[in-house]
Amino acid sequence: MKILMAGRIVALRQTIYLILGVAIGVMSITLVNSLFLNYQKGLELALLGTIPNVKISLENAGVSSDQIIKGLKEFSEVEAINEVLTIRGTARAYGLKQEEGAFGFKRDTEFTMHGLKISDTGYYIEKYLDKNVSQDQRNVFNSKIHQGLSAYRVVFEKFIDSPEQHEKFCSAPLEGRQYKISDVDQLIGKKNFDEKDIAKLKLMERCIAASVDFKFAFAIMDIIMERSDITSLAYSGRNILINEGFAGSLFSRPSGKIRFEFNAIEDATNFPNIPERVYFTNGGIFRKGFMGGNDATIFISLDKMAELLGIKSKANELFVRLKDPYAAKEFSQKLNNKWKGQIHVSDWISENKAVFTFLLFLKTLILTILSMIILVSSFGLAAQLYMTVFEKERHIAVLKSIGATPPDILSIFFLYSFFVGFWGWALGLVGGYMACIYSTNIQGEWISKIFNTEKLSINISSLEMFYLLTFVLMVCLLAAYFPAKKASETNPIHGLNT
Repeated sequence: MKILMAGRIVALRQTIYLILGVAIGVMSITLVNSLFLNYQKGLELALLGTIPNVKISLENAGVSSDQIIKGLKEFSEVEAINEVLTIRGTARAYGLKQEEGAFGFKRDTEFTMHGLKISDTGYYIEKYLDKNVSQDQRNVFNSKIHQGLSAYRVVFEKFIDSPEQHEKFCSAPLEGRQYKISDVDQLIGKKNFDEKDIAKLKLMERCIAASVDFKFAFAIMDIIMERSDITSLAYSGRNILINEGFAGSLFSRPSGKIRFEFNAIEDATNFPNIPERVYFTNGGIFRKGFMGGNDATIFISLDKMAELLGIKSKANELFVRLKDPYAAKEFSQKLNNKWKGQIHVSDWISENKAVFTFLLFLKTLILTILSMIILVSSFGLAAQLYMTVFEKERHIAVLKSIGATPPDILSIFFLYSFFVGFWGWALGLVGGYMACIYSTNIQGEWISKIFNTEKLSINISSLEMFYLLTFVLMVCLLAAYFPAKKASETNPIHGLNT
C-alpha cells in the first residue's frame, strides 16, 4: 500500500525528470572514474617500465653488494636483481641535424645515466665466426648467444609475432625476410651456428631494434630486468635508450646522434676521469614517468658506459624487480628490518608519491564537481516534494484521518525518494557503462600520448559503484526529509477544510 502511495505521490513526468537528473550525474561520474583509472594505469606502466620497483644504494653501505644480493635471493617476492652504475649531473646536449651532418638543437639538461650490467649479445654474434677466435672463446660466444635468444623470444612473443606488429617491423626493410617466433625457437634448438644462422641473427636484431620506440620500450626494459640480457639493439657500441621528452627536443625523428658536454657531475670525486665531451647514438625512445619527462634519462650497457666515460665498471645501485610491484613499500620495510639501517632502500611508490597524490587530488576535485549534478537533482527533488505537500494536503489529511500515523507519512515520502535515487543510479550506471564501451572504440594518436595505451579499457569498480549508490540514496533521502516531516505534521482538520 505504501509503495503504491509512494508511486502516486508525484506525477509520472516529474518523476522521470528527477530520475534522469540523478542518472546524468551517475553516468558522468562512472565515465570519468573509468578514464582516470585508465590514465593511472598508463602512468604506472610508464613508471614500472623504466624504474625499478625497489632501489638499493651501495654507496656507504654497511654490507657488501654480494651479501646484499645473496640476501635478496632469499626473499620469495624477488623476481630479478640488476647491478647498475648510476651517474647524475648537468650537461649540454646537442642533437645531430641529419640533413646537414652537423650538431645543432642544443639544450642544457639535468641527466641520469644508468649503466646496466647486461651481456651484449650483438657483440658475440659479430665475433662468433671470426677466424682469430679460439674454439674455447667460440664456445663461450655460443652460450652467450643462446642466452640472448631467450630475450629475443620474449620480444617476439610480446609484440613482434602478432600479425599487425609482424607486418610493421619484419617486412621489406629486412630484405623481404619475415621472421616469427618459430624461427627463434629453431635457433634456440641449435648447438652451433653456421654463417646462415649468424646472418639470420643479425637480421633478427635489426627487426627487434626497429620495434624500440616509446610504445614498446616498457617490454624491452621488462626483459632487461627479468633476464639480465638483451640484444645489441640499444647497448652495442655507443647506442643508448633515452626518454621521449628529452629526445623530442633534440631530434625531428626517433634515431640520431647526441653529443654530451658535461658541466657538473654529482659525487665528481668518484668519477675523476670523465671526459668533457662524449658521443652517443640513440638506439630507441621510451616514455618516462609523468607526461614523458623532459630531463635526460639514459640507459646504456655498464661495460660500454665505463669504457666511454673512463670509469670503473662497478655498480653503485641495485635495481630489484618484484613479482608484485605494488608490494614494494612493504618489501622495502622488510629490507630495512633485515639490515637495520646498513643500507638505503627506496621504492617506486614512495618516490612518486607526489604524482599519485596530485592524481588523487585531481580525481577527487573533478568527481566532487560532477557530484554537484546529483546534489542539484536532489534540490529539485526536495522542491517537487514541497510542492506535493501543498498540492496534496487534503489527500494527506484523509490518510491521517483514517489512521495513518506520522511515521507512515514519512515512509511514503522516503520510499518515493529511494525509488528515484535507486533507479537514477541504475540508469546512470548502465549509461556510464555504455559510454565506457564507446570510449574503448575511440582511436587516435592522442589516446596513446595521454593514456600510454592504444586502446582504452573499461574500469568500473563494483566497490566504488556501491559507494556511489550509498551517496545517491543518502542525498535523495536527505532531500526528502524536510518535505516528509512537514507532511507528517499536517493537521487533518485543517487539511480537510482546505
